[in-house]
Parts: sequence; structure tokens; C-alpha cells
Amino acid sequence: MRSLFILIPAILLLGGCCNDLNKDRISMEINKLIHVGDSRETIERVLKSKGIRFSYDEFQQRYQSNIKGNNCLFDKSILLFVYLDKSGRMSRIETQEAYTMP
Repeated sequence: MRSLFILIPAILLLGGCCNDLNKDRISMEINKLIHVGDSRETIERVLKSKGIRFSYDEFQQRYQSNIKGNNCLFDKSILLFVYLDKSGRMSRIETQEAYTMP
């Protein structure tokens, strides 16, 4: 029961911090600009135009980025993955939230 009183405030702190850094909003914005079947050149151009620093993982066939933000007690970032199919065209976009202690 005591750990429940610690867990609930921690969840509330994580959920309320960095409201401007939202994985769903980022995913929606990128999905408006990059579509299934788009080329690597298009993907790179869009990411650069949005100021998103990225790398390419040839083993997982994806572009990846760690979009960072700062908040009250934790560092929050959004992990962005743009996957390619076997022909080198965009197949899907994924975003995830990540938290670390400063």
C-alpha cells in the first residue's frame, strides 16, 4: 500500500511534464509529410526540414532520432523510427516516449 502512494505521484509527474513534446503529435506531423512508399531522399529531406537530427540503422532498415526535451524532474525524449521496406521505401513510422534521470 505504501508503494502505491509513491507510484501514483510519479506517474502524474511523468504524464504532466513536457506537454509540448508529445509522441502522438510528432507522429501525426511526420505522417502528414512522409507517406508509405516515399523514397529515402524524401524522408531525409523532411526530417532535415523539421530540424530533426537522425541516423540510419542499416540492420533494422530504419531512420532513427531521439527528439529531446527537458522537464521538472526527468529528461523526456521522443524516439522516432521511420522504417523502410526491402525496396528502400517508407513502410511505417513509430514513436515512443523515453524518460531518464538528469
